Amino acid sequence: MLDQPALVTIHGINSNGAWQSTLRSVFMPHFRYRAITYPHYRWLGGTKVLVEPWFLTIIATAVAGGLALGLPRPGSFFAAGAIVVVALIGHLLAAIRRRLAFVAVLRQFDEHVAVGEQPSCIAHSFGTYLFGRILMERPTVRCSQVIFAGSVLARSFPSQLLRSRTLMPFDELRNEIGSSDPVVWAAGLARRLVRHLGNAGLRGFQPLEERVHEVNGPGQRCPTCSTSGPPVPWAIHNVRIKAFAHSDQFITPRHAVQYWLPALWNIDVPEFGDWLSLCMLASFAGRPSVHAPKALQAEQTILERNWSWAGSTIESFIGSEYPDVGKAMQEDPVQALRVYRAIWLAVSRACENAETHGDDPEKIAFARALDPRIAVQVAVGVVA
Repeated sequence: MLDQPALVTIHGINSNGAWQSTLRSVFMPHFRYRAITYPHYRWLGGTKVLVEPWFLTIIATAVAGGLALGLPRPGSFFAAGAIVVVALIGHLLAAIRRRLAFVAVLRQFDEHVAVGEQPSCIAHSFGTYLFGRILMERPTVRCSQVIFAGSVLARSFPSQLLRSRTLMPFDELRNEIGSSDPVVWAAGLARRLVRHLGNAGLRGFQPLEERVHEVNGPGQRCPTCSTSGPPVPWAIHNVRIKAFAHSDQFITPRHAVQYWLPALWNIDVPEFGDWLSLCMLASFAGRPSVHAPKALQAEQTILERNWSWAGSTIESFIGSEYPDVGKAMQEDPVQALRVYRAIWLAVSRACENAETHGDDPEKIAFARALDPRIAVQVAVGVVA
């Protein structure tokens, strides 16, 4: 039985996927997590994408050996033709390597994801290219949330997808764009040599059917979605992050906690930030603390606010999801206060264990309450 939704991550070139291991502690409490790896571009990755370096090395060695043995030098026309032929063969061999990497990633993806399941995916650098090919070439694959960082896909990739499929194969794609990314810049230069390669991680995906939106900052609300009425069937957000380089998302796990978890849960990212900070402050309510006055104010703010993940206030959400508990809370204000403060405490403990819980079952259970809906469930179970 699948008791948690699936999440896969795919690393880029010149990498052994160290960031995937680092972020395991962030994702494991909430998802069936699988770090997909492949060895085909561990070294000289950028070169291997375009041409096979070992083949060029063999040719160069053969030429150098021939010259050392005193063999006659070829004419300039013959030499130019030979160079073109060698480059083409090297490029064709590179295409075979890209295919082998694609097959390796696809096999791991299918091993982890159940038939008919809609997983989420986080891909970095060349991992976005490989996952993009899965979306292009496997019409049965459909995802919930997709996050790209340092994407080397073509800017026209969304329109290419719709030409190969009748429906977009995801609910939402968050494309995080750094302003200082030489790797993506180089991929843009090579876009005419490798199909689907490009610089979407530097310039963003191109507009398409008014569903490709621009967001100016990782924790900002999309100005288009917040004013356009009901959610659209699918959306792409080009999230611009000033001064970010190619792998800055992975310096610490904090970026994944603050921005990627709510995106994966389809929770408004800035609202999630408000939820965490208010709950952390409200957790001091009812306890001797210098934060007590602000804690009571934060508590009041939480209770009065409509939360998108709840579709209402906290009180209405509990009444809808847990009718017996909601009724008891209406009849007994003290019981209600106990439940609310158990929620704030659950979130506070989740924040403390969100990044480095190891494999401690108790700490993992605490970390699960980072999801607001789980925090309510935990509090109701403890108090009721």
